[in-house]
Amino acid sequence: MPGGTGRTAVYRLYDADGVLLYVGIADGVTARWKHHGNAKEWWPQVARKDATWHATRTGALSAEAHAIATEEPVHNRRRDSSVLARVWYDGRWHSHSPESRIGHDWMMNAALKGHHCVIYNCGRPAAVLMDIGWYREHGGAVPGYAGK
Repeated sequence: MPGGTGRTAVYRLYDADGVLLYVGIADGVTARWKHHGNAKEWWPQVARKDATWHATRTGALSAEAHAIATEEPVHNRRRDSSVLARVWYDGRWHSHSPESRIGHDWMMNAALKGHHCVIYNCGRPAAVLMDIGWYREHGGAVPGYAGK
């Protein structure tokens, strides 16, 4: 039953590229997903849904909080920062806060190695950091940039 103390699922919603869009909990995942479908503008991006069941709601709440903090889904609200950088390499997405020194260095190194870094602000793509050579080779132009 919703709001109960019993068996509860932690669910993950992914887009077609495997990007983790959202992590949540529910006693009844089908009803919760239907609610998201009616309420969330990002719902059409969902291509895959996974659910892991926990014996108690308390256990699920703990697992959900850990998943949001460590997996950094695009559409979950973050209490510490609304800005997130994601880089695709080695066949998966890696995330860091660009506001930290580690995150900044990580983004720059990834871009210099030819990996694309997408900066999200409040869950929405806001900017892309990439190697200038790759960008120009693929038809991009940089206004005011005459370098080689």
